[in-house]
Amino acid sequence: HAIGLGAGSLSCHAKREENWVYYEIDPEVVEIARDPANFRFLSSCAPDMKVVLGDARLTLADQPAKSAGVVVVDAFSSDSIPVHLLTREALQLYLSRTDETGVIVFHISNRHMELASVVSALAASEGLVSYAKEHTPSAAAAKDMATGSVVAVMARSPEHLGALPKKPGWTKLEPVAGVDAWTDDYSNVLGTILRGYLGGGITLTKTSD
Repeated sequence: HAIGLGAGSLSCHAKREENWVYYEIDPEVVEIARDPANFRFLSSCAPDMKVVLGDARLTLADQPAKSAGVVVVDAFSSDSIPVHLLTREALQLYLSRTDETGVIVFHISNRHMELASVVSALAASEGLVSYAKEHTPSAAAAKDMATGSVVAVMARSPEHLGALPKKPGWTKLEPVAGVDAWTDDYSNVLGTILRGYLGGGITLTKTSD
């Protein structure tokens, strides 16, 4: 399950034997992503990729329990983030749709908000382990419009992440004092913005090409 279609670039990482499903709330995004005049990820890599329209909290809930090995949440890069996809209730839904060795992946790159601390608090609230990595493009890649990214992963046990925790650049996330897990009744977006500009959150080791 992949929440947030964007240009559909993740589809090019899908293996033939895998059954990916995208969840996208905006039909215009789907139309743009499917038009090869705009982007060719879907048309080249997965022209038959299933895309479910609607709010992911609702449409994912319609899927069978333990129906996936991985849930990817890629919806936080804009200036206005869908907070309801980063709460304990949302995480409980993601976990219910993965098997016991399932992994939850969050793409938390953001120009203004420090979200690693929120992810860390969220994982701890459900007894999960979490790791994150920040990637900075090389100077050559930056000239080709490549941008940096931050990715976080969660699992019920480190063993379910394979060799990833030992790979260069991955940092184990620990709860930050004063940063609580978000819920459907509580969130603190201002705090993420202040940490993004003033610091005080989780500092990740930057890796590059």
